[in-house]
Amino acid sequence: MAPKAFIIETAKRRIETLMRLSVDAALHGSKYSSRYVELAEQIRKHYRIKKDKRFLFCKACLMPLLPGKTCTVKIASSKSFIIYKCSKCGHELKLHY
Repeated sequence: MAPKAFIIETAKRRIETLMRLSVDAALHGSKYSSRYVELAEQIRKHYRIKKDKRFLFCKACLMPLLPGKTCTVKIASSKSFIIYKCSKCGHELKLHY
């Protein structure tokens, strides 16, 4: 494996690990969940890696969005998008489906 490809794969693994840690921390009520997301985003931006759709987080407070735990979910069928509303800060994330 080429050195650059190895570095990118390592960065992807670290991002995935940090995002899993942030979800676990959010489920247990820890204050570190936002910090884990912040670190994952710094790594992602540094190595120019695309966002993973499996891990959603609030852009305002960096809290992982877990339906029923840290956010509420609405489906706007007339406009064909899903609205995730953060329980911590109230910011809304709209995703088309």
